[in-house]
Amino acid sequence: MGSIRLIEEFDSEDTRSMKANNTYAFCTRNIAGTRRYSRHSYGVAVDINPVQNPYLVGGEVYPSSGNDYLNRQDVRPGMITPGDACYNAFTSRGWSWGGYWASPDYQHFEKPLPIN
Repeated sequence: MGSIRLIEEFDSEDTRSMKANNTYAFCTRNIAGTRRYSRHSYGVAVDINPVQNPYLVGGEVYPSSGNDYLNRQDVRPGMITPGDACYNAFTSRGWSWGGYWASPDYQHFEKPLPIN
């Protein structure tokens, strides 16, 4: 883990936390670009090593320092890949991985629970 600090240390700003390569789970916030609460708001999502596992959306990389880790075939420490220990620890317990999404979020795992 690059860092594990409370999101409050980053004024609850996901962007600042990602830049610091911070792993975190609970944070009341909206899904980027929407008015819906993120699954982080309910404690059923976690982001792990954002620099080594960036989020790609609309041609942008978040955090930008994650550009060095876009080649997912060049596996280096801190990266999450299908079948590795981190991936297996979550998916074997029913969590889904954002690395398979149309806009991959390699840092993100979430538990698919009903949320009202």
